[in-house]
Amino acid sequence: MGLSYSFEFIARRSSGDALLTALADRVDDGYARRLRACLPWSPNTPQRANAGIRGLPPVFDIVNHHDLVVMVPVDTEVRRYFDGYSEPIARHVRDGKAGVGLVYMKLSAGARYIALNLSAASSGMSRLFAAPGGFRKVMTALAAAGQARAAFLDDEDDEQWELLFPRPASSTVSPRVPRPPGDPATPADVDAYCELALELASLSA
Repeated sequence: MGLSYSFEFIARRSSGDALLTALADRVDDGYARRLRACLPWSPNTPQRANAGIRGLPPVFDIVNHHDLVVMVPVDTEVRRYFDGYSEPIARHVRDGKAGVGLVYMKLSAGARYIALNLSAASSGMSRLFAAPGGFRKVMTALAAAGQARAAFLDDEDDEQWELLFPRPASSTVSPRVPRPPGDPATPADVDAYCELALELASLSA
């Protein structure tokens, strides 16, 4: 079983358009066009925790399961990622940025909060997520531009995850904080999950 790391962004439901717009600004053009065509956001399955994005085609014919190619600055970690697959990075570079994908996307929604999850498709991509390079800087910028209340790196630790955004002003590294248990099963569970995640990270709901 390989690594399966992910980034999780928690935002107020009213910030859904801002978060998806910020995401569209950081993905390959084709994916960006499809995302922007779905704005203003509305859930595909409003009765489910995994609400999805109405109008966005799913991947593998799985309801509310979407994919992306994220554009990131070319740095040592990104080069190492492509080298690990013996893949020429030049094939993936556009305007000085490399397209990393496929990154899988899931959007859960409650009445008050949404949780956007971007998960790695491979162990190599998971290691790139965790590396201290440009990929996580893109994720931090996404959180700030998208009006997220918080962004976390989930490295499959059942007890803690890394608080990527916002970082305490006094800290030079992202702190590890307790994480809420389980996967939300209903829209009400999404709100409780997001509120607990913020509380455990010492952030106001």
